[in-house]
Amino acid sequence: MFSMVISILTVLLCIAVPVLGAVLLYFIIKWAVKNGIKEAFRDMKGITSEEEYIESLQKGFNENKNEVG
Repeated sequence: MFSMVISILTVLLCIAVPVLGAVLLYFIIKWAVKNGIKEAFRDMKGITSEEEYIESLQKGFNENKNEVG
């Protein structure tokens, strides 16, 4: 009975560890891509601070909103 419990736990760990690793890797890549896009946008616009970044996003949103409406 004890050996059966150990073998079940071993199988679960063999499945859980790669799945958790894949999920973790997904979020790390997502974070890296998001930050890379932000950095490229800032470099293109010459933005140096977080406030300038937020203002440029709001300005772009308002321009798009006016074009649609």
